[in-house]
Amino acid sequence: MKHSIGEPGETVGRDVETPVDDVRCMTLAQFRRLGVRSIAYLRPHVLNGQFAYVIHAADGEAMAALEDVDAAVALASEQGMVFVAVH
Repeated sequence: MKHSIGEPGETVGRDVETPVDDVRCMTLAQFRRLGVRSIAYLRPHVLNGQFAYVIHAADGEAMAALEDVDAAVALASEQGMVFVAVH
């Protein structure tokens, strides 16, 4: 079981290229998309009865599911993404 993220540099989710002139005036939607292409988090899931590690974009969108945590980390790293800890 492996679902690819896509090509390097491919946008994930909704329009993440909306320019922000002043970060103090960001809309809630712009704030939610902040870092969506470069920040990820990893969560364990059971998919179709199998344990998997799912890579999620900063906005929570699931991008890839892999059986092995090391493979998940490697895939995200290949795409230029970094993991953040979430509680």
